[in-house]
Amino acid sequence: MCRVTPNRPVDGESKNLISPVVPSRFKKRKGTIIGALLSQTVLFGIAYYAQHSGLLNLKPADEYCPNGQTSSSCTRADLFAFQISCGAFLTYTAYIGMTSWHITKSAHKAIPSTLEGRLFGHIPDAEQLMVIVFSFQFWDLIVSMMIPEHNAFLFLAHHFMAALIAYFSLEYQYVHHYAIYAGGVSEFSSIFLFLIELAKYFPPKDDTPFATFIFVCQVFFFISFFSYRIIGWLKVSISLWSDGLSALKNGTAEQYRPGKSYVLVTFLLVNALLGSLQVLWSFEILKAAAKVLGE
Repeated sequence: MCRVTPNRPVDGESKNLISPVVPSRFKKRKGTIIGALLSQTVLFGIAYYAQHSGLLNLKPADEYCPNGQTSSSCTRADLFAFQISCGAFLTYTAYIGMTSWHITKSAHKAIPSTLEGRLFGHIPDAEQLMVIVFSFQFWDLIVSMMIPEHNAFLFLAHHFMAALIAYFSLEYQYVHHYAIYAGGVSEFSSIFLFLIELAKYFPPKDDTPFATFIFVCQVFFFISFFSYRIIGWLKVSISLWSDGLSALKNGTAEQYRPGKSYVLVTFLLVNALLGSLQVLWSFEILKAAAKVLGE
């Protein structure tokens, strides 16, 4: 297994040696990937049946009922199942990311604190995370096309880019340190968002404990989004771009991943695009927050 390991310096060599030979980790983990795709599909099916059969009997907002139907004649089981399955997987990715970044700190300790370590070092948590992220984003991309509320260009583009960089990171053992933040830590805000979205599609009655709970989720989403997807994202992105441009300029990228410099370029471009998308969404969040405070 290729990873950064400390060795005794020999004739002035660096003590942090990384082999440029990396076996296909996508092929190695394809069984887990298939299992994750099946798990998400099964979870979607269970949630769909529970809502469609009337077992849960949640009432969707009238605006999300097609063909002029009211909430009494439609279930929108597809929306409910989609939110539940997405929420479960996003919570798991956030758990891996937050644990690795803040608690065990394996995102930092498993590799040397060097350019080579951050770009090419192997982190077991990151490999597991990228398996889940690729599976989830690929599944999300396909299923989103079947649900009108999620079949939008920006959503689909986000899923495609996230799946692409997860594949690259997994297959070529690339930017594991930064992948933990992008694919895991930044998703912490999504835990609150999926509950907020669920309440939007299936609104709770006013002055109920659940309505109060959703308001609390809105507050935590606002704080976590700007903490991790704006401020934290900018800080981590600056480090990624600094490492990436240096590796491309001085030949380190070709030394450690021969013929794969385009992968690093892709990471940098996608990072900029996703960052811009999050800034765009931040304005929508601020508008929504202002509306809530004004009520």
